[in-house]
Amino acid sequence: MKLDRHIQASKIIYLIKEQEEITIKESYHYRFLCFSDVVQSIMLKRKPARLTLPHQYFITLPLLFIQPEKIIEFGLGGGNLLKFTNQLLPQCQLTSVESSLQVIQCFQQYFNPEQINCSFQCQDASAWLSQQNGLDTDWLIFDIYQNNQNEMISLQLIHQLLQQLPLHAWLSINLVDLSETQLNKALSYLGKITSRRQMRYFIVPQYRNVIVHIYSQAHRPSRELSSLRPHQFTRWQQLWQYGKA
Repeated sequence: MKLDRHIQASKIIYLIKEQEEITIKESYHYRFLCFSDVVQSIMLKRKPARLTLPHQYFITLPLLFIQPEKIIEFGLGGGNLLKFTNQLLPQCQLTSVESSLQVIQCFQQYFNPEQINCSFQCQDASAWLSQQNGLDTDWLIFDIYQNNQNEMISLQLIHQLLQQLPLHAWLSINLVDLSETQLNKALSYLGKITSRRQMRYFIVPQYRNVIVHIYSQAHRPSRELSSLRPHQFTRWQQLWQYGKA
């Protein structure tokens, strides 16, 4: 997909300016969710559950190893990961913690044509976490749009998450737009707080995303244990080999 060409051919179908500008644009094939004119999510209209950005393939690598029954996502955006997972595991219990009511409403109206079932918690992630007494989940996805926020705030929140996360659960983190110094600092910090868990990270080619997975144990990818379909399994298995410990 030539992203620039599709964005240039798109038209604005929704615009709201509050704490930050939220815009939805649409071309013939795609729908775009933009925060402050930065593309955050893309939906292929004829196949809403398809992953559309490279980093999303790296985020979903845990599906090589597990068939989660419960997933919590911090940061909804256009809901690509929820829709993709719901298509593979329609019985999976999905929870999205999203601080912006406008983002939740945009998802429901413009990015959820198949009406997947998800529990939405409209709260700041830190506030929501402080109300929990342990996290009942198999996989937690940390994909909060930062908007130039100090990365240490997010890292401290991740530390709090790990303290409540069951040992068997996977934690997947999307680090975005960090300088080399910031990235090294973040990876060093995460390496120190993983406790009995392992960490593996992936630098997404040609994008400013680094995906980090923290997990207690990962056996060799298994078609029997994986949530992925046969044609997906081989591609995801190849991507896993690019990870760094």
